[in-house]
Parts: sequence; C-alpha cells; structure tokens
Amino acid sequence: MKTINNWEDVQEPTKFKRLAPGGYICAIKDVKDVPEKEYLEVCFDIVNGDEKGYFQKQYDNDTRKDKKWPNAGILRRSYSDKSASFFKGFITASEKSNKNFTWNWDESKLKNKYFGAVIGEEEYLTQKGKKGVRNNVVFVYSTETIENGDFEIPQLKVLNATKVSNQPAKPEFKSPFDDDVNDTDGVETGSPFDDNEPSPFD
Repeated sequence: MKTINNWEDVQEPTKFKRLAPGGYICAIKDVKDVPEKEYLEVCFDIVNGDEKGYFQKQYDNDTRKDKKWPNAGILRRSYSDKSASFFKGFITASEKSNKNFTWNWDESKLKNKYFGAVIGEEEYLTQKGKKGVRNNVVFVYSTETIENGDFEIPQLKVLNATKVSNQPAKPEFKSPFDDDVNDTDGVETGSPFDDNEPSPFD
C-alpha cells in the first residue's frame, strides 16, 4: 500500500453530537439558487451559545477531498407557487432579524444575514436500511422570537412505519471495524455528512 505523507499530522475524525432540539440564532453562510427545482439552498451556522460555529467545525474537520457543508446546516426553501407562503415566512423572518434589510429578489443579499431557527430531530432511513436520527429545521422565526423564547420545542418526527416495512431485507454483516455509533435502542445517530442530499457546492 502507499505511504501517507505527514502521518503524524493527520487528525482522527471528530465525533459530533446532534444539536439539542431548541431555538438557535443562525447566520447565512452561503446561498445557491436552484432554478430548475425552484428553491434556494441556504447554508447556515449557529452564532449563539455553546454550539456557536457547530456546522463550520464539522466542515473544517471533514478531511474528504469533496467535503460538503453538513446537510443539517442546509435550509432549502422552495419559491414555487405551492410553497410561496413558506418562502415568504423565511424572507419575513430575515427582514425582521436584520436592520434595514429589505428583500429585493437577489438571493446573494441574504449572505451574512441572520434568522432564527427551531431545530428538532427526525428519523430517517440510512443507506443500510436502518432507522437513524438527524437534526432538521422545523420552524423559521425572527431572531427576536428566539431570544424571547416564544416558540415550542418540537417532538421527534417519527418515520412512517410503512416506509420502513417496505424496505427490502438485506443480509446482516457487522464489520469489526465499523465505526457507526448506535444508541442503546439500536437507532443510528447518522452522519453529519449524509450524502443522500445534494451538495450546496456542486
């Protein structure tokens, strides 16, 4: 096998716990318009409390050549006719959270702007067909709403039982070198670099 240069300087991967469900003040790091699917892809990070820089730390510790911003730190907001009300809610929250900011249909102006997010947890199916748990943005509010605690913490969003039962059975193989960290109830915590969704940098 080939020798890895600077072996002593290579850092082992850092394990990150999921964010505790609750309200967070966030800053928009990058925005990408996906016109063919009519949505904005908003990369954000936490800017308050003990979890400040949560997603940036994950990104910085991703040693892959094609590293991606963690999916839990990406908010997708559709501007299709059917989803216009939800999109307006996001824009209104952004306008209320940033003094003198008025939406002018230029998504690049959202960069470095603040908004409030209520982050919860949801179950999902891993690529191995197992049930995992990951963070997701449940509600978007103004930063003032988050600071005032004027929101409810959502319960875990449970995966549809039908979706789980319809998954084809796969042969069980447990590698002695498997690094997956499972909860005591057998539910995987999920990787922050889940590749099931598109990258904001592709």
